[in-house]
Amino acid sequence: MKIDYFAKLLFAFVAMAVVGCTESSVEPQPTPKPEPTPDPEVKAPTVVVTKGEATTTTLSFTIESTDATEVRYTCVEFDEDDVLTSEYLLENGTAAEPNKEVAVSVEELTPDSEYAIYAVAKNEKHVVMADVVRMATLKEENNDPEPGPEPAPAPAPKVSAVLGEDIGENYITFTVTSTNATEVKYVCIVAGSRDVTAEQTIKNGKDIEANAECVDVKVEGLKDNTDYEIYVAAKGEDESVVMAEKLCATTLKSVVTYNVVADSAKSIGSSGTNFFVTFTDTEKNYIMKLDLFTSTPHDYLPSGEYKLKSETPDNYINLAYSGLVLDGEQPQLKQFTTGVLNIVAEPNEDTREIYYNVSGSFTTESGDYTITLAYEGLIEGLELPLVVPEAPEGAYIFEVSPETCSTARISVNDEKEGEYYIKFYNSSWSELVLDIYANPAECNNGKAGLPAGKYSVANESLSSTHSTISLYNPYYGGEFHSGEVVVSVEGNIYSFTFIGTAVSNNGTEKVVYMQWSGEVKDMVRE
Repeated sequence: MKIDYFAKLLFAFVAMAVVGCTESSVEPQPTPKPEPTPDPEVKAPTVVVTKGEATTTTLSFTIESTDATEVRYTCVEFDEDDVLTSEYLLENGTAAEPNKEVAVSVEELTPDSEYAIYAVAKNEKHVVMADVVRMATLKEENNDPEPGPEPAPAPAPKVSAVLGEDIGENYITFTVTSTNATEVKYVCIVAGSRDVTAEQTIKNGKDIEANAECVDVKVEGLKDNTDYEIYVAAKGEDESVVMAEKLCATTLKSVVTYNVVADSAKSIGSSGTNFFVTFTDTEKNYIMKLDLFTSTPHDYLPSGEYKLKSETPDNYINLAYSGLVLDGEQPQLKQFTTGVLNIVAEPNEDTREIYYNVSGSFTTESGDYTITLAYEGLIEGLELPLVVPEAPEGAYIFEVSPETCSTARISVNDEKEGEYYIKFYNSSWSELVLDIYANPAECNNGKAGLPAGKYSVANESLSSTHSTISLYNPYYGGEFHSGEVVVSVEGNIYSFTFIGTAVSNNGTEKVVYMQWSGEVKDMVRE
């Protein structure tokens, strides 16, 4: 029995050992956490502390960082056993602007002491500490320091001014360059009105940016056509004052501009080389008068550039009768001294009309006014000449216009037996007069209608002194020293065909042709 007891006890101990070994072998081991992997797209920030100057109570240094969203720093007395952590700095440090070089000065420190400067930079993924920088404040000196060399004197100021090209009626521009200056000022006065010193300029002048190159200055509110003087002065750190060279300028003369937008144009008294044209702006009641000359004769005002007579021997504008008339009780012609006129003429062979595009710019003799002209349209009194195959080549065609005035027989005081004095009118009130003599026996001594027939200067049945032509456009006047008129009569209708050569007072000849049919007022007398 004793053996059995010990056997059972041995068995129990073995069983317990087996069970203990089994439980120990299956116990799970903890899995280590993987280290966090930084985001490769976010760079780690950098932060660097660089020593600066030190005094007995201050330390200066710079903090430069990149790729940071937050930067903090602190300056503490150095202690090898007390090293600050990034967590402490981020919570208690002083903030500095990230991603740039920041200058820092820590004051009220203990003289002759060593300090440690910590800095940390942070962004979305990283926290980086700068290398710790150690700096020491200076030791206080009990004895007065020996006097050092005297400081170098401050450099003297310099200033210069240059007049600008942009000068108007009420302003002047200039540029200023200055160095070693604490103040730069200017004054602008009417030339010769008073003396100006550099000290007065600094005291009373207007400010200009100091220590800069080519500063633009514009002086406004000036009078037109006036001489001005500009003084520029600079004051230096040494309190000395210097003056730039005086600038002199004259503002431009004020000019009034008249814009003639003509709505009608008329040619008056024109001839082959001279065309006197008026352009009327009815809205503003302006009238532009232009006395134009061409180098060769023309039937109408031709295209071209017309300058003042003093400027060209070709097409030109006669100054004496050209100018602008303004509205007023006593209108006065503002004559031109400079100017140019551009004309584009577009004739229409079918209608005989001429469409004009006219533009020009002028100044008056006083220089106080500029005048512009713009016109598009027809010019009354200018059209292509009428072409009549039966008329001699180059002859002036006199077109009778009943709308102007009826063709009429006119009584004259010295009327002779059988005399017929008849006037014809065209659309511009020009006159063609035929002084015809008929056989008194055939016309009841002139009391009956003019008999049909041929009348001429050659046989003295057409007067060479009282048969005349007076033209206003083109301007011409003369007596018919030769000519012939053929008259036919059918009831009350008379037909006239006339060809004659007129001679003016200065000897200029003009061949005239007229053909007309109609009733002649007062032709039949009782």
